[in-house]
Amino acid sequence: MLIDSLRNIAQSEAIFIIDKIFITRIFCLHLVFSRFMMNGILMSGGIDAISVFASKVREFNEKMVRFYLSKAAEEMMEFMVGCYESN
Repeated sequence: MLIDSLRNIAQSEAIFIIDKIFITRIFCLHLVFSRFMMNGILMSGGIDAISVFASKVREFNEKMVRFYLSKAAEEMMEFMVGCYESN
């Protein structure tokens, strides 16, 4: 239920934002900004923000690199849903 709501409300917006990061190629600043924007979109839909814990930052960065290269967002979406569920 909650996962479906998360995907329905934010999937296309989150993919758009993450894709824009790839286009601009300014990695660190845009990672922070994209998470900020993603959380704003989620909260505007009544869903709590997603935090990436320090223990998962390396995994997050590795998955983002794979996303940048492949532009396949499913792995990142699953990771972010996992972060949401562990909050």
